[in-house]
Amino acid sequence: MAILKTNRGPYKFKQLDLFLGKKQINKEIARDNILDIKKILDKGDLYFGLINGTLLGAVREHDFISHDEDTDLFVLSEEEEKLKLLFFDMKESGFDLIRYDRRGLYSVMRYGEYIDFYIFRPFQNGVRYSGSDYVLEKHLSNTIEIYFQDEKFRVPADYVEFLEIYYGNNWQTPIVWTTYDLSRFQIFREKLIVKIKRALPNKLFEKLQYAHAIRKRELFFYRIKAISY
Repeated sequence: MAILKTNRGPYKFKQLDLFLGKKQINKEIARDNILDIKKILDKGDLYFGLINGTLLGAVREHDFISHDEDTDLFVLSEEEEKLKLLFFDMKESGFDLIRYDRRGLYSVMRYGEYIDFYIFRPFQNGVRYSGSDYVLEKHLSNTIEIYFQDEKFRVPADYVEFLEIYYGNNWQTPIVWTTYDLSRFQIFREKLIVKIKRALPNKLFEKLQYAHAIRKRELFFYRIKAISY
C-alpha cells in the first residue's frame, strides 16, 4: 500500500502497473469519467485542461482517439496541493488513485479507465516541464475553451502550435503506437520495468530521468526553432 502525503492527511492507495499497450480506451466509460471528473475539479476551483493525446483527439477527431489508452489533463505545479486534496472527493465518486510517478504524474481510475494528471513545473523563463515533456508556458496560461464530449474544456489558445511542437508537423496524420496484442513475455517485461523504476532510489531515478529528458528537451527546442522560421 502506497501513501500520498496531503494537507488533509495521508491518502492510502494501491499502485497499479501502467504501461503502453496495457489496454485500449473504452470511449463510453472515458466520456463518463472525464465529465464527472470535470465537475469535481470545477467545484474545487482547480485550473486544468486537455493535453497530449486527449487534446489531439479533441482537435483532430472531436472525440477520444480510438487507438489511445487513457485521458490526459494538465495541472500547474502551483495547483498540485489542491489536486491532492481533491483525490479524496474523487474517491467518493468511485475514482481510485492508482499511480503517483515522481516525474510529476498522478493517475486515477474508475471502471477500468484511467485519467492522467500531468503536473507542469517551471523549467526556465517561458517553459514548463512534466517529467520529460516540455511545453511553452503560454500554452498552459493563454487558453480558450472548446467543446469536447458536449462540455467546455480549457485548451491552449494556439493549440495548433502546441500540437506541432509536441507531435511534429504531421500531427494531423493518425499514428498507431501499439496494437494492444502484447505477448505474455512483453507484459511481464513491462510490468517488471515499472516495478524497478518505482523501487529505484531517488538519486538513481533522477539520473536516468535526466538522460531521457535531455533527448526530449532537444527535440522540443528543435521544433520550436523550426516553427519560428
